[in-house]
Amino acid sequence: MAKTRYDNAIKFQQIMLSEYLVPGMTAADMTMGNGSDTKFILDFVGLAGKVYAFDIQAEALSNTKHRLGRPHPQNCMLILDSHANCDRYIKKDELELAVFNLGYLPGGDRSMITKPETTITALEKTLILLKCGAPVYIVSYKSHDGGKENNALCEYLKKLDQRYFNVILTSFINQKNEPPDLIIIEKRKDRL
Repeated sequence: MAKTRYDNAIKFQQIMLSEYLVPGMTAADMTMGNGSDTKFILDFVGLAGKVYAFDIQAEALSNTKHRLGRPHPQNCMLILDSHANCDRYIKKDELELAVFNLGYLPGGDRSMITKPETTITALEKTLILLKCGAPVYIVSYKSHDGGKENNALCEYLKKLDQRYFNVILTSFINQKNEPPDLIIIEKRKDRL
């Protein structure tokens, strides 16, 4: 029996990431959570690369430290701060890839979710920080309260100028319970 590769947005994102990431890259996990994406990226970029990971919950930082092992690699900056402040930590044209996995901390407080205002601010800043040709991958949820964020995010993305960005929306249209979408943004060139 064939192994399914495209049965959810996270698996699809990992396939895309594994085809793009190489040792030595600088990447950001804008929503650290339990550290799954942080570790996945770090495994590819290796000790020559650099990973920034953001979350506002101390529990997320603790869970990620545990996932990475102690001491965690020095080239992985675990930042207890909002992703909306990413430009305080990352320099322009340093970033070669970014991921967002929106919603709530798996296993944590489900009332604490990412919000449209901070996510869109973080994305705007990320698009400035990205090198040309670099992608952003966003897993965006439509069910639970995050659906409002998904709608606001899609409205924002529709307005991105195609001269500077390519935006792709992938949806699992035959699955029940409103599975998350995978959004991919490619920065074509800097805005003038």
